[in-house]
Amino acid sequence: MNIENQAIQPVKFNDGKMPDFSPMLPQHMRDSVTSKVDWAALAARLEEKGVLPIMLMPPGRTLFIGAAAVAEQGAAQVAAAAAEAGLAAAAAGAVGSAEQAAVTGSQAVTGSGIARGAEAGTQFASDKLEKNVSSRIEKTGAKLYEMNHLDHRAADHGTADAMVLLPPNFDASKPMHLVVYDHGWYDTAKSAYDKANLAEQMAKAPANTVLIVPEWQQNAGSGGRDGGSNQGNFSKENFVSAMVQEIFNKTPELRGKTLADVDHIGIISHSAGYNPAESEIYKNGEFSRKVDSLTLLDSLYDGHGFDKWLNNNIEDLAHGKKTYQNIFNSTTAENSRQQLERVRQMLRSAHLPDDALSGDYKGASEKESMVKHPMMFHSTKVQHGEIPSQYPGMIMEASNEREWSPST
Repeated sequence: MNIENQAIQPVKFNDGKMPDFSPMLPQHMRDSVTSKVDWAALAARLEEKGVLPIMLMPPGRTLFIGAAAVAEQGAAQVAAAAAEAGLAAAAAGAVGSAEQAAVTGSQAVTGSGIARGAEAGTQFASDKLEKNVSSRIEKTGAKLYEMNHLDHRAADHGTADAMVLLPPNFDASKPMHLVVYDHGWYDTAKSAYDKANLAEQMAKAPANTVLIVPEWQQNAGSGGRDGGSNQGNFSKENFVSAMVQEIFNKTPELRGKTLADVDHIGIISHSAGYNPAESEIYKNGEFSRKVDSLTLLDSLYDGHGFDKWLNNNIEDLAHGKKTYQNIFNSTTAENSRQQLERVRQMLRSAHLPDDALSGDYKGASEKESMVKHPMMFHSTKVQHGEIPSQYPGMIMEASNEREWSPST
């Protein structure tokens, strides 16, 4: 975009009131800006600074300063869209305060100053976005993104909305596998990722597997009577699908991807993580349909909560197209044993063989049972809180080595 030689048309206030600039915005920005900008208040603040908003002609390539100030709670997504469209100053306003937008605007009122203002706006937007999405390289070579202030988040809280782990040598040209890990009470997405050492465990996953640990609690890190099972926005219809798409959009390696690029989805639930797991498999359209692996880590507190998924997928489970693992300690032992009997009944009712089901282990190791049986129930002696530190990696290894084939 050549902005040096564009004509500039000042926009004057009418009786001290700023005009509604939203019709000049691209459609994807319009709703957010219209709903969040107090135009009269912004006009007054800018007038105090002696800065008028300007438009850059021709129409359709609009650069205006301060007019898109959405304040701190404005969506970073709006800023990114603005910056991508070349609306650098609007991007600055979208993530900053009216004062910051005015400062940026004062650099962009004349000639080459426009270019300098646009550059400053882009840098300001980038700096703000970097605060919301940070990254580091793990010892395994995987790249971890910590995402804060997502537009699609369970609630407003002071911890990460999602932890996103990409494997070394991730190949965006190939289908990706997605694993979602749902933490339990008294953990957050960040603490659960760190405590379970998920980076090391995910190193055993199939190639091109991306891990997402979402913050699903309204009160992150809560439990018991503190409303630990309250999911906030997370339990709304299609919320998870929208959250995952936003994560794709804000992860550089995944930008431009959609659920259509995901080969399959696995869900691992620990303890109270059964709450978001049920939302993920029942309320999220294409995301729910792509779930082909479900693992409960001492997580069957809602006794019949997963029966619908099991029954709907019993034929695929019996033929090894999908997998289900229920690994339980004493806390969910009785619910799990009862579920095992219901699964056996589901197989009988569907006239399907039960050789895909391991419920008595027959002396096999845990991983061997996972490899040889698409459905596995296993009682473990590992303590409830330590289960996440041991089993996700084993599940990933088993998915690499699975050798079961159905009876003819």
